[in-house]
Amino acid sequence: MSSINGSFLEYLTPEFIGSFVVVLGALLQSLSGFGMGILAAPILVLIDPSYLPGPVIALGFVLSLLNTFRYRHQCDLKPIASALTARTIGSVLAVLLLPYLAIDLISIIFALLMISFIGLSYCKVSVDYSTKNLTIGGFISGLFGTITSIGGPPIAIVFQHSPMATVRAQLSLFFLIATAISLIILVCFGQFSWHQLTITLSMLPAVIIGFIISILVDKHFKSGFLKPVINTISLIASVLIIIRFWPF
Repeated sequence: MSSINGSFLEYLTPEFIGSFVVVLGALLQSLSGFGMGILAAPILVLIDPSYLPGPVIALGFVLSLLNTFRYRHQCDLKPIASALTARTIGSVLAVLLLPYLAIDLISIIFALLMISFIGLSYCKVSVDYSTKNLTIGGFISGLFGTITSIGGPPIAIVFQHSPMATVRAQLSLFFLIATAISLIILVCFGQFSWHQLTITLSMLPAVIIGFIISILVDKHFKSGFLKPVINTISLIASVLIIIRFWPF
């Protein structure tokens, strides 16, 4: 028994753990419309801070491409045009700020933001679906999504009362265009290195696996199943990030 346990533990490398959470993140986002960054980013930044922001955004782009094709018949660009415009402005502002932010500070901001979103998820926050709220959500999504790779919650909360089919399709299209814009801006401003490209490519199979699993389990999906697990993992990871990067 001890040899079996030892053999199993040998596989629990940082790379394996990272791939596992990316699979779960891709599965979650494919089923619910968002969540890749929320679940995967806190663990990935503990493995290598270079995963923020570019690689996680790039993985999100690939996943959004797959899901946009999957839900293409429900996609409609017109309702989210204002959100995308605001997201672009937020992304440009974020990239202008990045050179002045230390990786320790970015990581701590990221962790505190995660804890805030977890707390918000248990509050009864009512946000109407409107052009104004889509614009505000898009700007916040671009600002924090480009800095920390988590841009889902600000825009997803505007869709919270929409049918699941609409949420999946519209958020997939939004994130496809939004992550593409963020990546272009990061590359143009020299914020996406060769090392970041390498670690992105190493995680692509995990994204595809998570997407395929989502197709297989889609008919059994109940959104309430995943929230406690996601929030628990994200909270633990966020606390660990703060402990690791806090300037004691």
